[in-house]
Amino acid sequence: MSIRVIKEKCSGCKFCIKACPFSAIKLVDKKAVIDLDRCNLCGACIEACKFDAIVLTKLSPSKIDFLPGKKIGRAHV
Repeated sequence: MSIRVIKEKCSGCKFCIKACPFSAIKLVDKKAVIDLDRCNLCGACIEACKFDAIVLTKLSPSKIDFLPGKKIGRAHV
């Protein structure tokens, strides 16, 4: 899983920034940007966003191959 901001929907209201317990979101050019190194995918920002601008996404199988150390089923890449 990953998380992303839909820039076209983001109003720059900062609700997500206030909701994030990990300080993983900042505004860049008046749009929310999520620091994936700090984010733990808790979903607080998704619930706080009144504009549905933040969504969880699934990684495609081809991208999973490039994530070192991630478990896939019982295998460890």
